[in-house]
Amino acid sequence: MKKTITALLLVCALAFCFCACGKKEKVKTYSKEDFAALGISLEAPEGAENLEYAVVESKANDEDLNIAQISFDYNGVKCILRGANVGEHNVSGYEEDKAQSEEQYDLNVGDYSSQIRVMQIDGKYVSIWTLGEHSYSLSAETDDSVTATSCAMDAANTNVPAAETPATTAAAE
Repeated sequence: MKKTITALLLVCALAFCFCACGKKEKVKTYSKEDFAALGISLEAPEGAENLEYAVVESKANDEDLNIAQISFDYNGVKCILRGANVGEHNVSGYEEDKAQSEEQYDLNVGDYSSQIRVMQIDGKYVSIWTLGEHSYSLSAETDDSVTATSCAMDAANTNVPAAETPATTAAAE
């Protein structure tokens, strides 16, 4: 009996190490106040509920990268919004080459013109876009690309760098 318990504990410990060692990102949660005190400028769209704030420690080109993250429910969809001041970089945590489908839309917010890419990856829709030196992503747990795109557009309108007035338009390419 003692050998069986020891063997089970060893298997559990190895399984934990295997899972934990493969992670590339560390996530640290914050209260809304502490998140704002860090000087992070990332907001969920108006009407978002159940907000949870975090900073994701990741790597970009072998350099440490801190990514702001807000998890929330929006119009019945679970979303994760990420943003970082890193220029054009995929901050989503998803690998773009694993996309089962992809659509691109014109994105015009404030003084910025860009493209928003909406990809279906691992049963979610992941949108990525860049505004100036700010990279963003929104993953949406939905099987509807129109809903996912709408969530991403609303997030883009909410997070316009500088003090510009949002005015987003989308046109399928």
